This record gives sequence, structure tokens and C-alpha cells, in this order.
Amino acid sequence: MLSIEAVYTGLTGTLAGHALTAASFDQVPDAELEATMAAMTGFQRMVEAHVALGAAALAKRSAPELGQNGLAWQKGHASPEAWLQTISGSSKTAARRQVAVGRMMAEAEAAHNLNEQAQEHPEDEVLARLAIDARPWHAALGDAVAAGRIGAETAAGIRHGLGEPAEGVTEQALAEALAA
Repeated sequence: MLSIEAVYTGLTGTLAGHALTAASFDQVPDAELEATMAAMTGFQRMVEAHVALGAAALAKRSAPELGQNGLAWQKGHASPEAWLQTISGSSKTAARRQVAVGRMMAEAEAAHNLNEQAQEHPEDEVLARLAIDARPWHAALGDAVAAGRIGAETAAGIRHGLGEPAEGVTEQALAEALAA
């Protein structure tokens, strides 16, 4: 199996090898330019989703409860976001957003996988209940980013705008607001 690093190293090399410039885009006919922009935007969303998933994995391996055994700490960083900033050259806000969106996506994926297991074993009532309870209220956002329907920044903005469950604001209410 090809490593994720090899996939992205290859893609980066391919893109760099074409040496696209402003003049390259100026020469593209109108209809092709529109199609090119749509294709590049789709690619950008896919890359954003993968970056977010990688950021979530980095954060998981750097969880505070791991202390000095956490990956970020071992690499000399106080937090996974600080390490991500160093790796990506992004701002602190962007690094936090990447981790948050990646976690949303990972939680949605885990809930989806649990639901599939429950469907494969309908006789297991405990598994069925776990599958129902496992789906986070924001799973639709994670699903939308993973499918490329919205970008990571948009998902983070929507979640921030809706807020978090609190007294008087249930997860169900937030999920319903998200679906509206």
C-alpha cells in the first residue's frame, strides 16, 4: 500500500513540475478556466480534509494525558497546534481549526463505522444503542467536509456560529439547527 506521504509528495512534485504561472491561466479559454477552477477547488477541499484528518491524528497522539510521551512533546512542542504551526507555517487559529475539523470528521467516521457494525448485528441491542448515542450532533459537518461539499473553514465557522451544547441548548437542538 502506498503511504499517504508518498501520495502527497508525488502530487506536489507533479504540480510543481508543470510550473503553472499567471500567464498559464491567462491563456486558458473561458469555459476551460471555469472548469479548471471547479476542479482545483474540489482538489483543495480534498486536501483540506486530509490535512484536518492528519491534524486530528497528530492531536490524538499528543493528548495532554500522554504527558511527555505525547508526540508533540517529544518533538519539542507544547501542543499539537504549536507543532502543526511549525509543520505547516499556519497561524495558531488555522492550526486550531484544522484540529477541530479533523476531530469532527474522525468522530463522524467512527460513529458511521459503529452504525454499520450495528446494522450487521441487529440482534445486538447494546451495539444498536451505542451506535445511536455515538453520533455527535456535528457529524453532518464532518461528513460534508469529508465528502468535499464544504471546506474545512466553512465547517469550523458553522460550528462556531452554532455554539456548543450548554444549559438550555441540547445536542439535539444543535443538530436540528444544523440540518435546517
